Amino acid sequence: MEQHVAATFHAGPLPPARELAAYDQAHAGAAAWILQQAELNAEHVREMERLGARLQTRDALLLRLLPFCFVTLFVMCATVIAIWGNVWFGGSLLASALGGVGLAYLKNSGGVKPR
Repeated sequence: MEQHVAATFHAGPLPPARELAAYDQAHAGAAAWILQQAELNAEHVREMERLGARLQTRDALLLRLLPFCFVTLFVMCATVIAIWGNVWFGGSLLASALGGVGLAYLKNSGGVKPR
């Protein structure tokens, strides 16, 4: 006994032309509707890609600005504490802030790119 199996596979937004014509024969206007839906889907995909690029740009900016703002605020507070409060406490805060910035710089400047 010999058995043959035939299968066809399709990947993509639109079916092959002969299947599209068969859809239109089975239901008038089906081919136009399928084409319209494919166009709407393609526009949606492009819009989502644009949105993703904008969000990625914003995130990259925040990842650079936020640490800078925190360190700047910490250095300003440490300076104020050193001038009007306890000199030793303010100085140690300032030294730890600058030490942390220096350590972060040394860690990232050795050719190793952050992930």
